[in-house]
Amino acid sequence: MKIERGLHAVQGKTRKLAGFATAPLLYSLVKGAIPTGLPDVAKWFDLRFVLKVLYAQDKMPPKRSSPKKLPARQNLNNFMHHRNVYFNNPPDFSRLALEFEEFRKISTVGLNGKVSVDFSQPATMRILSRCLLKSDFDLDVYIPQGFLAPTVPQRLNYLLWCEDIVSLALGKTHSVRAVDFGTGSSCVLPLLGVRQCSWRFTAVEANLDAFNFAKDNIERNQLKDFISLIKTSEGKIHFDEFLQENDTFDILLCNPPFYKDSWESDAFSKADVQGRPLPKSDCDGTEDEKITTGGEFQFVMSIFEQSLLHKEHIRVVTAMLGKKKDLKQMTKFLQDRNVQYTTTEFCQGKTMRWGLAWSHSEDVKLALTPQMKHVTPKPPMVFDLPKFIPGVKYTTEAVCTRLKELLANVQVKFIPITEGKHNCHLWVLAEKNTLAGQRRRRRERERKSSRNAIVSKVPSELLHEAAKAVKIKSTEMIVCETSHFQRSKRTRSSDEEAVEDNDDDLPSIGSSPMDCKSLENGEAPSKRSFVYRDDISEYFLNCDVRVRRTASGLIIQLQNRDPRQDRDSLCQLQQYLKNNLCSQPKELALTLKMVV
Repeated sequence: MKIERGLHAVQGKTRKLAGFATAPLLYSLVKGAIPTGLPDVAKWFDLRFVLKVLYAQDKMPPKRSSPKKLPARQNLNNFMHHRNVYFNNPPDFSRLALEFEEFRKISTVGLNGKVSVDFSQPATMRILSRCLLKSDFDLDVYIPQGFLAPTVPQRLNYLLWCEDIVSLALGKTHSVRAVDFGTGSSCVLPLLGVRQCSWRFTAVEANLDAFNFAKDNIERNQLKDFISLIKTSEGKIHFDEFLQENDTFDILLCNPPFYKDSWESDAFSKADVQGRPLPKSDCDGTEDEKITTGGEFQFVMSIFEQSLLHKEHIRVVTAMLGKKKDLKQMTKFLQDRNVQYTTTEFCQGKTMRWGLAWSHSEDVKLALTPQMKHVTPKPPMVFDLPKFIPGVKYTTEAVCTRLKELLANVQVKFIPITEGKHNCHLWVLAEKNTLAGQRRRRRERERKSSRNAIVSKVPSELLHEAAKAVKIKSTEMIVCETSHFQRSKRTRSSDEEAVEDNDDDLPSIGSSPMDCKSLENGEAPSKRSFVYRDDISEYFLNCDVRVRRTASGLIIQLQNRDPRQDRDSLCQLQQYLKNNLCSQPKELALTLKMVV
């Protein structure tokens, strides 16, 4: 019966195939000899073939359930340090392939003409870092095989953050002295620090082979006058080995080993055990560079103990950590001891690292150092437009034109990014809040118009007679008293009265608050006339407004450009647009749907 079932199964597969395609398929399954010429399908269904198929099916491992698809990791290049040369400017592999022969050997060109490299190969990161240092910083760095290959954008993020600490917390920009504790074979941080920041470095290394390679890299770049290299003993950390009696350093940099044992450092073994996808890059490096007793937390704790003993010699101590849990433990440790500290995030590619800095000096103000934080953007605020908008055609272009008019009415600047048939995108900026009090201003305008209408109907003769009767010198007081009775019974504050006094300064629908041509001309404002500040936090509004056509109709999306900014101003803008675009109460109740 088992042989018959196997025969029927093979025959069923054969019926689905035809002609010459049958022979290669059976050959791949059985891995036997194929007779020359056109094969006779009937010859394949002998007993020997069926037994081979059944044997292969018995040996075939059971099908594993497909692993849960993990979400794609977000690219973090947008959260790099703003002075990083690779911020919004990733390395150009095509340029590197043309410039360096060794990079051409590891790169491939796809069908679309794009140059790519295989990061799973151990030599890829080493060659890429070497080429970037030479091309962008004119540094000739030899990275030996088997040692850790530094990622240039990541080290540059760390160095620029330390530069912010020195300039802001220490108030120092010249004659900066720094220590790189554990400089490694490439000596990349001191080399970049001299090129990028014009600092003087003391590089410290315990491993003899790494010390010799670092010495060679300093000499080949002719930076012996700016970088002094000191060999320390392996084992416990002692700052006495490189600190002299009269030495004073502004900052200490440290990139400790991440792992506490060999199993933890093996990413492929951990991924297999934990059921995670295999890493896409190979992390090369010696055991001293990747593993330390107690992990990076214990290493940084030893650095802290030494910094406490030598707080007169080193003003600020920093460390770049690879585990967020270690950062939390260190910050709690510093909080319990009332030590001032600051933290940050180093974002590059799909990798994140964390920076920690502390100081025992009272004259150091670490609170002045900006913190770079990667914040996950919130979903946009969306509301549907009703099918009927008074005076506006139900099209993307017409609604976008109406949006421009509404923004101009409240002195909000904007730049059209895209204006199409199904999508309209405006970049909106406002330095101050001009959206508040719209209902009060509308009522005040109605009150003023009604007051003027009443006063104009009073004959001038009656006003003069009334003035003589009450002995008033001018009729203006009577006009003011008349208008007093038209006021609302609600008591108004001085701030509201100040806003009302400036109400006449608001532009009309046809006016434009920007230094460009009026919207009536139908021309979009140019980017040159749009002046904005570097500090996004100084803006009341800095958002994107989109009008999109979906299957159900037109929608408006609002989203802050800076994910750190609160959404209160965005809510005010949304309410203002709703009040002016969805003016029909019945339509508003039926069609408005808020999705936050």
